[in-house]
Amino acid sequence: MFNNMGSGVFVNADCQSAFRQLSAGSLRYIIYKIEGKGVVIETAKSDDDIGVDTNDYENNSKEAYEAFIKDLKNRTDGYTDCRYAVFDFKFACNRPGAGTSKMDKIIFIQLCPDVASIKKKMFFIATVTQLL
Repeated sequence: MFNNMGSGVFVNADCQSAFRQLSAGSLRYIIYKIEGKGVVIETAKSDDDIGVDTNDYENNSKEAYEAFIKDLKNRTDGYTDCRYAVFDFKFACNRPGAGTSKMDKIIFIQLCPDVASIKKKMFFIATVTQLL
């Protein structure tokens, strides 16, 4: 576990392990939450788990992103609770003179909606640097 002295919230070592799996292409997205005094993995999904083709560069990750957003919305009770998430965004990019290139970018999302409690938002804001 890694301690964030500013917030007193710990980041579980499993969080980093799952991120390495996402970076290697084994996972498509991870949703994290603060539980007690620690950041833990709420869910980690692969392309197979969400039923999308692993080679979805052509549709710019549309199906995978829609599944991710639906899952995030359900887990936050309609975006009323805080979460961290990472998503592996795959897309095709047309480059003049070079043709089409397949690209991957990992997107980090910090969800702290206005309707969440002040205490929870402060914990999430103070702890975010531990995940980055």
